[in-house]
Order: sequence, then structure tokens, then C-alpha cells
Amino acid sequence: MAVKEPNGYRGNIKETMWSVWPTWESWNWTGSTDYKGEAVPSWEGKPIDVEVYTKAPKVKLYLNDKLVGTKQVSRDTQFKAVFSIPYEVGVLRAEADGKSVTLATAGEPARLRLTADRNVIAAGGQDLAYITVEVVDKDGRVCPDAAIPCEAVVKGQGQLMAFASADLKDREPKTSSRVTTWKGRALLVVRSSKTKGKAQINIKSSLPTATLTIISK
Repeated sequence: MAVKEPNGYRGNIKETMWSVWPTWESWNWTGSTDYKGEAVPSWEGKPIDVEVYTKAPKVKLYLNDKLVGTKQVSRDTQFKAVFSIPYEVGVLRAEADGKSVTLATAGEPARLRLTADRNVIAAGGQDLAYITVEVVDKDGRVCPDAAIPCEAVVKGQGQLMAFASADLKDREPKTSSRVTTWKGRALLVVRSSKTKGKAQINIKSSLPTATLTIISK
């Protein structure tokens, strides 16, 4: 399930022959600031399109436990159900074939969450660990509008190779130790040293410092 960015929320959206409409796994449309620091207005009460992707024949969509509607899904609909509903803070839930998926409005950023694709890598200077940095609220929900400047510090038996986000407008070098999270996320790449031991990763920001340990063996 994902939500089509409303045209005008962050300016007019222009499509080309090769583009797709920006669609996000987010139910945060309460207004924020854009990459220039300019205010983005709330979309409260305005229509917004929710897309649910499934091969199940029927989908039900709920907003704050109230049934929004039911849609039939087939090859003719590209296995996609589209619901247009007024935006309201809360929890979206789609149900199909006894399974469900949710999108919830995140609160204010509370901390950074670090998740490594693996916590043990091979010593020798050629192995890599990929660490996802997420800005989350007090309930652990990713804050999809969070743009938090971060700095990575790697100590011990490891080397910082890259720290970046998917923001195409970010001109900070990918090999820099600094990045600003985009859509609440960033990615850190750490390379093993040639010596066995531990690498401690600290991510500093305006939020509490987040720490993770990677072992080279």
C-alpha cells in the first residue's frame, strides 16, 4: 500500500514520457518543510489517492477503523485498487484474503534507529556492511518527512565508505561522513579492516546519538 503525492503539496508535479507519479509509503500529509526549509501546507480534509497492490480479488480499505470502501482487483485493474479519500491523521488499513497491511501517521522524531544487513563481516579489508539509518517517533514509526542532519563516526576495526540518502538534490559527496536524512532515512556503508575486531558506529544528530557495533572476524 502506498499514497500518491498530491499535486501541489510540494509544488506542481511534472511528468515526462519516462517518469512515474511520486508515490510514497507514507500517511503523513500534515504539512512540513521542504528541502529549502520552506513551509509545506497541510492536506487535511483534501482528497488523496491510496493505492493497494494485490492479486487478491477484493480489497477493503479502512481509515481509523471506519470502512472507506471495497474494490475489485484483477488483471484489468493492473492488480491495483485505488481509493480517493479526504486526508485525516490516523491509521490506514487494507484487508485482502484475510491479510492486512497498515500505514500510520508518525509523530515527532524521537530517535535514530540503526539496522545492519549483517552484524558480522569478514576481516581482510574487502567486506561491507550496509546500515540503514531511520528517524523514528516514540512508537518506532518511521517519520517520512524527517530531514535530520547526521554525522557518522566509525571507530575500531572498520572504515566509513559512504553515507548518503536517495535525495537527488543533496550535493554532499557520497563518501562524506555527513548526510541529511531524506524521507526519514539514510544509508551508511562500512568496510572491514584487515584486522579482526569490533567497529563501533556512532550517528550524531540533534536526536540522541545512535550506536551500533559491527564485528570483523
